[in-house]
Amino acid sequence: MDLRYIEQLIDREQTQALGGLLKYAVEKLIDGKRTLPEIVEILCDRLEKEDMSFLAEGYISCGYAVPRRQEIYACFNRYRRP
Repeated sequence: MDLRYIEQLIDREQTQALGGLLKYAVEKLIDGKRTLPEIVEILCDRLEKEDMSFLAEGYISCGYAVPRRQEIYACFNRYRRP
């Protein structure tokens, strides 16, 4: 997925976090019933309450920066399922 034209992304830690969020959403949230705004809202709520730890189910290495809502939408907008 090409994220280089998302001007707000300034470091790879944000990109790594977006990758983790996308993977989590694909595996656990995208079910054909939820809308994209609902999925992003769930992710943002979990980020606010649990930081990035919910992505790794308890343990997460350092090197992640929490992305903003707009960046999450931009990432999902560019994602194409194989």
